[in-house]
Amino acid sequence: MRDYGHLVQSYYAKTFLENYGYQSLPLSDYLNENHLNQDIDLQKKKI
Repeated sequence: MRDYGHLVQSYYAKTFLENYGYQSLPLSDYLNENHLNQDIDLQKKKI
């Protein structure tokens, strides 16, 4: 298993692998530009 790369999405997974001597890289979610460039009407937002 040491010949493989390990990806994690949580601190728990990272520390779990570290306890067994494995290194890991974080894996995050991806948001494309369409999601980030939306016009939002703040008047319609509920508080």
